[in-house]
Amino acid sequence: MSGSGLYQRLGRHAGTAAIVDDFYRRVLADADLQRHFAGVSMPIQRRHMTAFLISAVGGPDTYRGRDLNSAHEGLAVTGSDFDGIAELLAQSLREHAVAEEDVATVLTRIGSLRSQIVGVDGQWIRRH
Repeated sequence: MSGSGLYQRLGRHAGTAAIVDDFYRRVLADADLQRHFAGVSMPIQRRHMTAFLISAVGGPDTYRGRDLNSAHEGLAVTGSDFDGIAELLAQSLREHAVAEEDVATVLTRIGSLRSQIVGVDGQWIRRH
């Protein structure tokens, strides 16, 4: 399946933004994960995540945020945090009637970025 086809199936920009809104509703309700977003401007975070996810699924590359290493530096994101985030994203995709095959594709693409987000033993290290 082509990436642009996946972008279309997610509902293009409007559909992806709705998925991201649902996703952050879940994240902010999660006692273990919400700490990563304390003090974060959620409207800006939602815009960045929407653009990032659109790019990840083969849509127009409009993401202009920091690279993933820089964006997650000092946040001490653990593997468990990453897995929790991935599960909440999967739940949001399913809530928006995304086919299981497409959910798996999105999770695989996001999973390939794990090493840029998760620190070693909960500590972020600079990767060159």
